[in-house]
Amino acid sequence: MARRFRPSRLWPSSPAWLPRPAVLALALGLALSIMGAIAGGGPALGQNGPDDGDGDGDGQPTCIEHRGEARYRGYGYQHVVIIDNGCDQDARCEVATDVTPESQNVDVPAGETKEIITRNGSPSRAFEPRVSCSLQ
Repeated sequence: MARRFRPSRLWPSSPAWLPRPAVLALALGLALSIMGAIAGGGPALGQNGPDDGDGDGDGQPTCIEHRGEARYRGYGYQHVVIIDNGCDQDARCEVATDVTPESQNVDVPAGETKEIITRNGSPSRAFEPRVSCSLQ
C-alpha cells in the first residue's frame, strides 16, 4: 500500500502532491529571479565596457560614448561601431573589434556621431567593439 503524502503543517496551502523541498526550491528560485530583475545585470550592451571612461588616467574622455551594432544584410552581418562625441572638442579614435583586430583611425568632430563599418558579410552578429579616443 502506497503512502499518501500529507501537506506540511507549516504550509497548509501547499498542494498535497508537492513535497516541502520542492516548495522551498520554487520559492527560492522565484525570490532570486525577482531580486535579479530589480538589481539588474552588469553593464548594458553598448556601454564603454568595464572602465566607462571616467577620466581616471586611462585617457578615455567621459563625454565620448560608443556602441556596436550588427546589421543584417542579405549576405551576412555588417559590424558597425557607433561613436557619439558629446565633447566641445574634436576627438581622434582608434577603432577595432574582437572579430576585426586591425584598427582604424577616425576623426569625430565635436557634437557629432560617426558610424564605422568594421566588417561586412560576417556569419556572426556577435562582436565586441574596442574604442580608444583622445581629444584634439
